[in-house]
Amino acid sequence: MKEEYCCEITQALPGLLRVAQFLYNFLKCFLYVQHLLALTCLCFFKHIVYRMQTETETLSLLTQR
Repeated sequence: MKEEYCCEITQALPGLLRVAQFLYNFLKCFLYVQHLLALTCLCFFKHIVYRMQTETETLSLLTQR
């Protein structure tokens, strides 16, 4: 009985390894996409802050005159 059980486990290992490899690649891709989204959001917010600063400086220069 132990031999049959071990045989079933060894037959299931390649499938389990394929599933584990798929999950690993999926998570790696997900983290890469998440990183790109975070960088895009960061650049977008930096651009907004820069525009707000330049508009504030322009308004302050206009009101000083």
